[in-house]
Amino acid sequence: MRKFDGKDLVNWILQMEQYFDLHGVPLLQKVCIASSYLEPDQFLWYKGLCYNCDSKCTKGHKCAEKKYFT
Repeated sequence: MRKFDGKDLVNWILQMEQYFDLHGVPLLQKVCIASSYLEPDQFLWYKGLCYNCDSKCTKGHKCAEKKYFT
């Protein structure tokens, strides 16, 4: 499995999904495993952004405009 370097996200996600299916990875472990395949620059982004507005998430963060990112 190649690490995600910020390029070709769609194909990387498809490869991760195939990996999960092949190895029978439980749903609750998928994010933890996928995060181990992030290059350092992409790892800085992982869990540092708000899920609702894509701004930096800090203690007491309030969204200016709610959007849902998947």
